[in-house]
Amino acid sequence: MKTIVILFSAMLICQGLSAQLNPNIVGEDGYVVFADVDTVRGKVSIEFKEKEEIGTTTIKSMDAGREVSIQPYPYNNKPRTKQKVLCFFARGTRYEPISIKDGSAVGFMSKMASGNAGNVHFFKSFYQAGNFSVFQDPLDDYNFAVKKTGDEKAFYFGDILKNKKAAKSFVEACEALKSQSKDGLNELRDVKVFADYLNANCK
Repeated sequence: MKTIVILFSAMLICQGLSAQLNPNIVGEDGYVVFADVDTVRGKVSIEFKEKEEIGTTTIKSMDAGREVSIQPYPYNNKPRTKQKVLCFFARGTRYEPISIKDGSAVGFMSKMASGNAGNVHFFKSFYQAGNFSVFQDPLDDYNFAVKKTGDEKAFYFGDILKNKKAAKSFVEACEALKSQSKDGLNELRDVKVFADYLNANCK
């Protein structure tokens, strides 16, 4: 009997963890700020990862995480879905639509397949240091993007540190960052430390 209780408890814990780890937001309390500065409160939904059905192979939609919808309060109001959204809040987190400068083949295919030429998707707001914002990928807690206020695109943190071609324009826009040695860059591997460094040295 004791073994059954332990197994049942473990199942409940795992189910709870599974729910927490699911990046998709389905009918959760929050609000959306539309581009016309119209703030609508209600039940927010967005799909970052397609749900897999038994017996089928799911190919990730290239435009997942691109569009948020809201069922406004009171519930008899019609759902609203717009592409022009400044930000939305759910699960105590702010999400913003950002365009990523991604030079990879996967990034290129994503743009072509989805018709999303700007490669715009919603990312979590993670950290702010002056004019520099850090965003977190909803599908990967260890994948960050960095954006300077006024810039059209954000750049993957890893691409900047490795000075990849996709992030060349970002690196070259800051003399202090451009002149950093490899050892110096190693000291900036924490994304918050990196954002603070940018704010202090890159205007």
